[in-house]
Amino acid sequence: MSTLLTDIASAASVHVLAAGALTATGNGTGVDLGDGDGPCTLVHHVVAAGGTSPDLVAVLAESDNNSSGWSEIPAEIDEVSAAGDLQIVQFFRTKRYVRYTRTITGTSPSFTVSVLALQQKKMIA
Repeated sequence: MSTLLTDIASAASVHVLAAGALTATGNGTGVDLGDGDGPCTLVHHVVAAGGTSPDLVAVLAESDNNSSGWSEIPAEIDEVSAAGDLQIVQFFRTKRYVRYTRTITGTSPSFTVSVLALQQKKMIA
């Protein structure tokens, strides 16, 4: 079943993985994607970047229980060093919880980001 862009509000499960200013390496909070099925879409938008030689490397990780056993999800998120970067990446998860993990380097680095995960809502037949 395909979802038209006009169906996002009613047919898609949308979750915020990260939003706001990020200044240090770290792990985001796990998000429950259990209400969705099938492939996921990641929207990774860097609105602003600051500092000297700022660099952001992001990955997604997944877990069955949201507390341990985190493993990296193969998703091609490009390294970012400037504002205005928008990436839309498809990924597949095999576990219920997903989190955004980042490595930030540079002198006084800061990135303002918005990271969303979208997925088709589960349908009961």
